[in-house]
Amino acid sequence: MTETSELLRQYVNGGSDSAFRELVERHVDLVYSTALRKTGGNSHLAQDITQTVFTDLARKARLLPAGVVLSGWLYRHTCFRRADKSVRHTAESFNPRGSTQYAGPSGRPGLPCAALRCSGAIRGFLL
Repeated sequence: MTETSELLRQYVNGGSDSAFRELVERHVDLVYSTALRKTGGNSHLAQDITQTVFTDLARKARLLPAGVVLSGWLYRHTCFRRADKSVRHTAESFNPRGSTQYAGPSGRPGLPCAALRCSGAIRGFLL
């Protein structure tokens, strides 16, 4: 059995699809079970988070530090992605008409409408 670090190196250096597939197969249960616990048993959201985590791994693998403990990175990234989904869900449910985005004076897209309810100084900083 090839070490996880070697599989990660093969993927980063050579773009090995088989190495990435093996990494996913080894760690998908960890990521999915973590996501499932963090979502309170919401299997659809847990599947979405799991897919996002492995997509992020594929994009960010080259940026991971040498000697990274991949299972630790995946666990933390799963928790991060769950928090991100929670923030987005809160913003979406805040405005039931579905208009959760606002482009402020700076033109930054994607700011939740909840930011508009902040005090003037904080709102100015966000916008």
